[in-house]
Amino acid sequence: MTWIVLSLSAAFLWSWVNVVDKNVVSKLVKDVYFPLTMWGVLGLIGSVLVLAFHFRRCIYCSGA
Repeated sequence: MTWIVLSLSAAFLWSWVNVVDKNVVSKLVKDVYFPLTMWGVLGLIGSVLVLAFHFRRCIYCSGA
């Protein structure tokens, strides 16, 4: 039953990001490449952090 909560929260988060992105692009920013670059850099930083913590934890794993 956890997958239901995760799938609904992912859909909600995706819709929320779309609404925020539309408002930011239409009202605050005239150049669409700046928010695109900003979201890309934030996603890259988040991915690197997730991988760093994952591999840091797995270094101490007992072979599995």
